[in-house]
Amino acid sequence: MVSYGIHIACSRELVRPAGYPIRTFTWTEAIAHLDDFRGTTFRPMRDFVAAIAASAYSRFLFPGSSMDAVLISRLPDFNSYEPHLRIQYNPRTRQITFTYFTDPYSNQWWTTNTPINRAFAHFEHLMLRRLRWCRKVS
Repeated sequence: MVSYGIHIACSRELVRPAGYPIRTFTWTEAIAHLDDFRGTTFRPMRDFVAAIAASAYSRFLFPGSSMDAVLISRLPDFNSYEPHLRIQYNPRTRQITFTYFTDPYSNQWWTTNTPINRAFAHFEHLMLRRLRWCRKVS
């Protein structure tokens, strides 16, 4: 065996701050949170979240809340530095904004918008194709 005098040193594992905990709810509680808003402004968002709750996706995803947005993760009671999807409704434009935080610590994220009437179809596209959090089983 020949030694070339090369020494390798490995650095410590990357240590990230803990972030803040995001408490997840049941889908029924997530819908009830949106029902707490006065008036009918957020009714389309509530109906969209109810559609997710009624779908097979609800068994594998965990909703949390942040003001008027719904946060979705694959982990219950996740950390703010974990990858998660933020769904927010804009009543002026009647569009849903999906923001996926790939790595919130390093500020890596992407955003996509869709009209409210296409929100569930777009959500399915994100789950099955873009994020690949779920797959269809025949």
